Amino acid sequence: ASNLVFLLKSTVSQLKAVDQYKVDGKCFEVTTVDVKVKNPYEKSCTFYAEFQQSLVSSFSGVPGVNFVTPQQIFGSSLARQKSKKRLGTSQSTRGGLDAKAKEEAEAAAQELEDKVKCLELLGSPFYVPETTKIKLSPGEETTVTVQVLAFVPGTYKGFLILLDENVGQFCYEVVGNIGLPPPSAELSFDVNAEEGSMEQEKLLKIPARNGQIDRAAGVVLDRMPSAVRTRMRNSLMSFLAPAGPVETNGLVRYRCIMDSPYFQGSPDIIMRGNEFASGGGGSKSGTPSTGGRGGGGGGGGGSGSKTATLEDNVGEKPLSNFVGLNFYPKEAGTYTCQVMIMPFSGEPDLRIYNISSTVVTPPKETSLEFRAPARQVITQEIPISNNGAEEWSLSCVVGGSKCFSGPNSFKVPGNSTANYPLSFKPSWLCEEEGTLTMKNAKIGNNFVFNLSGIGEAPLAEGNLTIKCMARESVEQVIEFPPLGAQTWSVETDLPYVTGAPTFSSGSGGYKINVKPQTGGTHSGQITFTNEKSGQYVWFTADLIVTAPAAEAQITITSECRKASVATISLANPTDSPIVFDVRLDGDGLLGDRTFELAPNTKSHYELYYSPLVAKRHQGTVAFTNELAGEFWYELELTATPAPAVTLPPMSCPVGGKARRKVFIQNPLGKEVKMGSSVNNKRNFAVQPGAIVLPPYGEGSFDVVYTPSSLGDAETSRIDVTHPELGSYVYLARGTGGMPGLMEEEHCPVSVVHDQTTYPFRFRNPFNAALTVDLVLETDEDAGRRGA
Repeated sequence: ASNLVFLLKSTVSQLKAVDQYKVDGKCFEVTTVDVKVKNPYEKSCTFYAEFQQSLVSSFSGVPGVNFVTPQQIFGSSLARQKSKKRLGTSQSTRGGLDAKAKEEAEAAAQELEDKVKCLELLGSPFYVPETTKIKLSPGEETTVTVQVLAFVPGTYKGFLILLDENVGQFCYEVVGNIGLPPPSAELSFDVNAEEGSMEQEKLLKIPARNGQIDRAAGVVLDRMPSAVRTRMRNSLMSFLAPAGPVETNGLVRYRCIMDSPYFQGSPDIIMRGNEFASGGGGSKSGTPSTGGRGGGGGGGGGSGSKTATLEDNVGEKPLSNFVGLNFYPKEAGTYTCQVMIMPFSGEPDLRIYNISSTVVTPPKETSLEFRAPARQVITQEIPISNNGAEEWSLSCVVGGSKCFSGPNSFKVPGNSTANYPLSFKPSWLCEEEGTLTMKNAKIGNNFVFNLSGIGEAPLAEGNLTIKCMARESVEQVIEFPPLGAQTWSVETDLPYVTGAPTFSSGSGGYKINVKPQTGGTHSGQITFTNEKSGQYVWFTADLIVTAPAAEAQITITSECRKASVATISLANPTDSPIVFDVRLDGDGLLGDRTFELAPNTKSHYELYYSPLVAKRHQGTVAFTNELAGEFWYELELTATPAPAVTLPPMSCPVGGKARRKVFIQNPLGKEVKMGSSVNNKRNFAVQPGAIVLPPYGEGSFDVVYTPSSLGDAETSRIDVTHPELGSYVYLARGTGGMPGLMEEEHCPVSVVHDQTTYPFRFRNPFNAALTVDLVLETDEDAGRRGA
């Protein structure tokens, strides 16, 4: 048997974290994150902690600024220092060096080693002590605190690796989002526009040393052994801020960025370089830094000053360490600006200064006019604009007339506009005046509004809708507005409505009684008047009255174009005569429009029904009187068709035509056009086909008979119809005789001694083919035959 041997090789491409932690922080500030570590193995382990970390993405929170990365700042320096370290080590190992030279070489090597250590710490924002050793039983948990301190903003990712060489390793991922450093100083100044122009010129004087970097560097130094901290301080500081060259007297260019359109300044400034190596008193080369204006303290804003100051731009300017600011406010308010400076050479000496200015202007007076009906509220939204970043809290006072009102306080968020609601509510017809004063205690600014209001005639308090049936009594309560205890006189123009002549408000609603006698819709108003003050309250009202139940049902039947009569008995039990208005509703109904009854009598009303169109339909007849009420009857109407009219017999020779004129009356008050139809169109026709009848007039048409047989009776039904006049039916009858002399349609015309062709039309009136003999006879032939 043979054996197969495989050589296996593994490659770990990346770490896979057990869990992930996120932390937010700022440059130069220490932030911590607690990582909960759990032993995933089934045996006790001793883990050593290690951190692998890198920059994921650069900071992009400032438009137009590309921040350098830690690799760009510290990486290249680290590579150079390591190269120098190797070269120095090689030289120190050579023979032949005396004791002094050897001591200098060892000191240089130590300095290089210190710088390498400093650069490694500065480029690593995540920190866990190298001596961290964790002993955990299977499944046991503990907490590892990770410090986060970055000198360059951006997003960093690190892996906390826990390793037991005898068991295995695992890791946790930590992501840190590091933003800009906190402000180095908060500075402010006020502008009073009453004293002159709002434009200002200021000097922002900046200290040479960055206190935030000093404190952050102290944290990094604390991570080192105490024996080497003093020695490594200068090495550490030399990488954090630029040092100016000797030939420029230690001056370095910084970039200056402002985020407000109301502040303007130079895009770059001159700063005195970092003199950390000599304690801040001289340059690195040992050359004193006292030459030129602003030497030492930088004209009040240099290395001698530990805090930034904001001063008026008057007198002689310092040589370095200042930003000239020009402030151009638009109007009253609080304006903020962030000033950020950073060296062009790339060191992480990043500083932020927040500047705010409060501009106060004289009170602005504005006039507002209101118009509102009495007892109604009108609200005006007054816009207040805040151009500053901070919220305004305004105290508001409404003075003068009590008809004006509004909130006592009002807030306007920064960089926005808010509306203040001011209301005007007149109690009656009036002309009022007042003021609205808004005070901004934060900036000392006031807004003043002069108010005028006119109270107009009041609107109706509401609309009342009253629904009831004729001859029935209904009670309704009117809800009166809360105007206190007062006495009001009551008037109304609405019929059938009664109530108390006076009314005391504050004791409930006002009751009215409604008892209509007739149906219909009535509109009016009810007015309450205070005789002492002259004020009034009024309501619109709609009275909708439906008719009472029908007294009886009457059935009437009539033939079209004839009249039937129905008698309706009515009685007057009173001692006064009664005149009823009569309302007829239905086609074909006729009768008097009024009907009078003498006192204590009974009489009959004659209702005529003369329909034009045959149909079944309904109608009503109603008798109304304002005192007696309304009485009505339901009508069931039936119109039967009129009998057909038989026309006198007609006759004519075969081949000829006979005519009979028929007349029709129009009972309508408008012109009508009637259509016609004939069921025997071979022998009968109606001329004209459309018959026009004038209003209340008479029209006619011809029945034309054309025979088609000899001696046989020929008949036809003729219908003349209209939607409103109904249908007229005629029965026509005709007989054809022997042919005779036919009518000439026209006579031929010819020139003497000239020949003319004349077409002669002959119609076969019979149902079968006809053979005829054609004989031409002149007048002379007829005379000879007669002789």
